[in-house]
Amino acid sequence: MVRGGCSPYRVFGIRSDRPVGNGLVLFVFIRVRSLRTITNLFIGNQSLIDLVSSIFILISKFRNEQTDFTKLSRGRGVFVCLFWSSDYIYWALLVSSTTNLVFITLERYIAVVKPILYRKRVTWISATIVAIFPWVFGLIFELFWPAVHRLVDGACYPDWRSPWIQALVGIIVFEVEHILPIAVMILVYTGIVKKLRNKVGVDTSATKNGQTERRTTRWERRGQQRAQTANQSRTNFQI
Repeated sequence: MVRGGCSPYRVFGIRSDRPVGNGLVLFVFIRVRSLRTITNLFIGNQSLIDLVSSIFILISKFRNEQTDFTKLSRGRGVFVCLFWSSDYIYWALLVSSTTNLVFITLERYIAVVKPILYRKRVTWISATIVAIFPWVFGLIFELFWPAVHRLVDGACYPDWRSPWIQALVGIIVFEVEHILPIAVMILVYTGIVKKLRNKVGVDTSATKNGQTERRTTRWERRGQQRAQTANQSRTNFQI
């Protein structure tokens, strides 16, 4: 697993329009009361995560000079190495962003496939708790990254000690950050599409049945009217 200060994620993320765009989304969400839905809560949470990560990227980008650890105390130098120079915050927020995207997908799945359960169980309180989870999960999951960093002779760098450990951690990270989210999203969206197709089929059948019933009722009424007219004519003739 290769991580460094010039990762493609950082190059892609160093744009000022990211903070502006995400900030605008949050501003609209806060100002417009009608948009404060549970779905938009997760979307706003996504914008907040991306906003914080983009601000962190911009700050670290414009700080061109390398940190001189020789001018820092031992404790402060280790802290800066582990939690700033390692880009721990950035990688943690990246995990949080992916996790929140999965939750957005799951929220839509429950709303479409299990609407009754959604109305009963999904409340603002439960949704807020779920929205906080990606932040906590990202910070906890990425703790291994500062844990493998070392500050030696004024240099901060990752020291895995064993290539086997590095390979194992790399596989776990790849599974959690890429394979698992993609698999969940594919399965969930497939379920949503199937549900919507079935619903369209049922609605179409109901419409056709309704039209057939209306036609049948119309013919029955006409037949009854004709029978009544014939009976009336016979009665008049007999009289």
